[in-house]
Amino acid sequence: MYWSPEDRVNAGIKLRKLALGVGGAGVLLLFCACAVKKPPSTTQAVKDSLPPTTSIPEQWTSTGVNPAPVETGCLKSFNDPQMEAVVAEALKNNLDLQAAATRVPVAANVVTEVHA
Repeated sequence: MYWSPEDRVNAGIKLRKLALGVGGAGVLLLFCACAVKKPPSTTQAVKDSLPPTTSIPEQWTSTGVNPAPVETGCLKSFNDPQMEAVVAEALKNNLDLQAAATRVPVAANVVTEVHA
């Protein structure tokens, strides 16, 4: 059987239309099949995720603040200058820490703004 160039073009167009129609119907069926549930409330999520014996107080309290400074010199207790140099270089070149450090003042400003 001989196909003329016009027949080939028409067959290609029909095949593309058929594929597009089947694909569109598949996507439509997929969207119709995916019903989204309403998310649970915060109270329900906490109740579902914690053991039943957990009691959450209505008002949070603190037992006090320790005014002593935070100990940061544990690295020096190893008495290893090479290890201190490696840690210092790692801290200096850690892009995640640098990004976090730039966000600290922003967070402090947000807290000030919320309290205002």
